[in-house]
Amino acid sequence: MSAFRDAVAAAAEGTPYTVVNTKRGFDVQLDIVNTQWWGLFNRAGLQSSFRWRVREHASYYTITDRQTRMKWSAGVPRLALSWEMRGGRIFALTREKIWALSDRGRIEPVADYRFNSKEGRDLIRMVARQQGLKERQPWSVNVALAAVLATPVTFAALGLVQLVNHILS
Repeated sequence: MSAFRDAVAAAAEGTPYTVVNTKRGFDVQLDIVNTQWWGLFNRAGLQSSFRWRVREHASYYTITDRQTRMKWSAGVPRLALSWEMRGGRIFALTREKIWALSDRGRIEPVADYRFNSKEGRDLIRMVARQQGLKERQPWSVNVALAAVLATPVTFAALGLVQLVNHILS
């Protein structure tokens, strides 16, 4: 364990996030097994779980977003399950307000749920700034950025080749 990890865990106290140790750092993730938060997640129909994988180095750290989606349904005569996982830098915003018959027998809001994937990163970044650590982008984000930047250049080069071929023929 590190001072950085311990400070992030302290900052996560009382929030729907928890900190879990990994081999090369720690994860900050939605605390979906905590009964304090499960009622809200369940009523909001939570189908995605977010995790921010933090890799620690001597003077810097990286954050890689992970999103796992799971949806299942059962009924006669069907059983379906789908599972999806994404990683890199994920921007997700969810807002859901559910009105239904409450436990008290009245129609009232039973869930007012808001989620922004930026919140987990912001929690980590706030603590890192306090500790004087610098953030670097993980390799997956750098590769994706390089691919985005290389695409227009590649298409321009292909267009130029076609133009030259057209002129020469």
